[in-house]
Amino acid sequence: MANIFGCTGEYHKLKSEVAVIPLPEAFFHQPELTWHIPFWNEKIPSIQPWSANLMDEVNQLAQFLLVNPQARIHPEIIALAFWSRAANLQQLCKHANQFVSSRQCRVGKVFHIAPANVDTVFFYSALVSFLSGNQNIVRISQRSGEICRQLVALLQQYLRIYPKSLLHKRLAIVEYDAKNTEATRQLSLWGDMRVIWGGDNAIEVISQIEPQTPQLAFPDRFSIALMQLSSAQQISQAVKAFQSDLLPFLQQACSSPKALFWWQTSEELQQKFYQQLSQSLLNASDSFSMADQVEQHTGYQRLLMTQQCEVHNLQALQQITLMELAEISPAMLQQHQGHGLLLTGQLDTLGKLPFADKLQTIGCYGVDVEFIRTQLTQCSKAKFKRLIEVGKALEFNVVWDGVDLCRAFIQLTSKI
Repeated sequence: MANIFGCTGEYHKLKSEVAVIPLPEAFFHQPELTWHIPFWNEKIPSIQPWSANLMDEVNQLAQFLLVNPQARIHPEIIALAFWSRAANLQQLCKHANQFVSSRQCRVGKVFHIAPANVDTVFFYSALVSFLSGNQNIVRISQRSGEICRQLVALLQQYLRIYPKSLLHKRLAIVEYDAKNTEATRQLSLWGDMRVIWGGDNAIEVISQIEPQTPQLAFPDRFSIALMQLSSAQQISQAVKAFQSDLLPFLQQACSSPKALFWWQTSEELQQKFYQQLSQSLLNASDSFSMADQVEQHTGYQRLLMTQQCEVHNLQALQQITLMELAEISPAMLQQHQGHGLLLTGQLDTLGKLPFADKLQTIGCYGVDVEFIRTQLTQCSKAKFKRLIEVGKALEFNVVWDGVDLCRAFIQLTSKI
């Protein structure tokens, strides 16, 4: 299986044992490979991680995306652009600088493997690596969705407008069939590190290709939300926040809430919340399609057949399907495939949350995050990755699943 290298000493020890092999010119002319952003196959100068030039480049890309009509159609791309603004980069730089030293003198090489179902997540890690001074190749899936392809098209447009952009030499994007293990092998040999976003099975398969390659792996996870409403006046804001976590990526991101747990909230307020959420989703410019609604039906049927489900209520609303259960287990959430199926439950104690190694995010609304954090520290089985306010679950953080990406990428530029 894949290893995660978050410790500088551990990574350097392995890197010194792995030969980095240049890519032959013939590699770039294979008909099986589609280079959306061409690779710069010449030596490039090293640059100080998180330097002003690198941050200015990413901020310039952000401004391009924020005003582009094609980008504005997709909230996921605008969220990426917002994250890439100078104001946010300056805050991240303060964190990254603790890992920068006078030993930075080389260009690290990072091979990123993007998931098929979360269209922009790969670009965050690629940008963090770019900001850390590395050269990057991103492999996108042939099953990539519309948003991924739109993002690639926008990047192509940006690079045509800015021919002197630093991204030209430091970021390439290639597409090829996952069965083309020889391409993955050669790119793994080229890189100092590979970053894999994807399902458990995909990660296991890739990890067997040049298994000595240091890698960061971000496998399947699931997330949930915890909500408390005490008045109808809270519902509008609660719906807005919850929808921003639920709708992007068709509820298939690791941070998308698959289940909603109610804490000390009346049945009347819960139903009002559901009705407003359904209406808000119906009015959204990019809501769940008829195909997604068919998948909702398939999803709850699958749970009924394969899991021990005690169903209290099943509601098919205009945009989402609600499945209220007596108990929600980690196995149910691992099997959940998104598309607008929302498992719900009533909570009388935090100990009944579906804690597991696979539980990534717990989003909180109407309850103080720090209060919940304090309570969970007293629960011995409370396994999860992060606790955050509802509405911020999909915000990318440079510390992801406990891995500090700044540290991992900056160390590639250091002398051994």
